[in-house]
Amino acid sequence: MKKLLALSLCSFVLTLPPITLAAHDGEVHKNLKCTVQTVNDTTLVVKGTDGKTITVALKANTKYLRGTTPIKRGDVKVGERIVVGVSSVKEPYTAVVVRLAETGTIGKQ
Repeated sequence: MKKLLALSLCSFVLTLPPITLAAHDGEVHKNLKCTVQTVNDTTLVVKGTDGKTITVALKANTKYLRGTTPIKRGDVKVGERIVVGVSSVKEPYTAVVVRLAETGTIGKQ
């Protein structure tokens, strides 16, 4: 009886439509490796490693780091290679954290 109940429950669950879970605020769900094209108070435009241009929204709670050291949005410069942690797996993207390489570490293994 327990096996029949378990089998019935599994069959029911497998017939349900897929559910997309919403991202929680402040959680990184995807990292974008990219180069800064433009940056202002609300938007970061970057070029991904695949050459695609991507627009990322910047919020008041977006964190900025150089290595592990907190920095300001104004420290992000055009042409700099960065990793942007975003709160969704598809566009439109909102930045949770913008990470820059520590000074002097680019190109070192």
